[in-house]
Amino acid sequence: MRVLLVVHRFLPHLAGTELYTLGLARQLARRHTVLIYYRDQRQQTKGLQSWDGTIEGLPVHCVSLNLTGLRRNRYRMFISSYLNPEIERDFARVLRRFQPEVVHFQHLMYLSARLPIIAWQRGIPAVLTLHDYWFKCNNSTLLRYTGEVCYDNEQFYACADCASQRRRSEPMRSLMALVLRSRDAVLRQVLHQVQSIIAPSRFLKCQFVRDGYVPEEKVCVVENGIETPASLPPRDGLVRDTMRFVYIGSIAPHKGVHVAIQAFNELAVSNRAQLDIYGDLEAEPQYVARLRNMIGHPNIRLCGPLARENLWRVLSESDILILPSLWYENSPIVIQEAFVAGVPVIASAIGALPEKVCHGINGMLFPPGDVHALRSLLDTMVNNPEIAVRLRRGIPHVMRLEENADQIERIYEALCSKGK
Repeated sequence: MRVLLVVHRFLPHLAGTELYTLGLARQLARRHTVLIYYRDQRQQTKGLQSWDGTIEGLPVHCVSLNLTGLRRNRYRMFISSYLNPEIERDFARVLRRFQPEVVHFQHLMYLSARLPIIAWQRGIPAVLTLHDYWFKCNNSTLLRYTGEVCYDNEQFYACADCASQRRRSEPMRSLMALVLRSRDAVLRQVLHQVQSIIAPSRFLKCQFVRDGYVPEEKVCVVENGIETPASLPPRDGLVRDTMRFVYIGSIAPHKGVHVAIQAFNELAVSNRAQLDIYGDLEAEPQYVARLRNMIGHPNIRLCGPLARENLWRVLSESDILILPSLWYENSPIVIQEAFVAGVPVIASAIGALPEKVCHGINGMLFPPGDVHALRSLLDTMVNNPEIAVRLRRGIPHVMRLEENADQIERIYEALCSKGK
């Protein structure tokens, strides 16, 4: 089978969607012909440029597009985040040349939301995985610019405020709300044209079904799989003298890293506990500066990015993973990675996290943003290390990427058989 995987960006950028796409492509390439289509926004080319190549042995087609002149006004730049006729034409050329039997869209941000319609018009089955809330929310997180969870778009005026990051004059706000309403109509149409939609969590599926973006019968829940090493670093069954808590992920306000730091600050300095925070310290420099100023406990460390080759070693040396998110997390692969390494998880009870972390079984949950509740959990774990040992025994089976790829293949085959 010829499979075209489409993603908004790819290596060297490493985040959940990109890592999943890379792993899925590797698995599929064992039995199928695979091509990855993505956009590289780092390239400062004039107009549209595209080229073919390989990344980690996988064939890729990369496109770069920079708007110039009058096209760089605020509204055209915003519209280009979901509609790009130039990229659509390039995508159509790739379809004619590669002739895929199925196209699997992982993300469409900064490409063009109409790419699935182009595939559908050519009779090519299209699958779409919802990795976040981009089809509903321009910033993908369902968080307002103030950091609060967004429950109501107020006829898209709240969305307009988020898009501009500050309240502007009413005419400008009304125009932006109109643009966002148009965006919503386009993206709803795309979701109704895609033949099959995958959601990695029940929570994510319910969000889109509840608001009428997709019919329930079109969405199947398939947990993302993860790649695991042939062998894991050894770990003993006991907790060390110093309990090591670890955070691994993006260093950004919606991830709640400040909540973890504030909670850890409240622990007694005499407690044998350590918090290591891994993530890119340059992506959000103002937030990182805020975190540095906030740190009051001597055993908190900002460790910088965690290289993939060091992930399993760091997890093997950790006792508890902290995931203090403030947004509706979907299916963060770091939970699965922690579970594979035998590390229980303390997470905020928001989004799909309660689907992944069962309180008192394989981890602990606390109300999102509740510093004192998190501090209480940390204190309990430090003073009762046997709890961590018990939680390890409750860690469930983790979906490996090989299993996930088998499920994805069956979805492809079912769609292709319908067209025959």
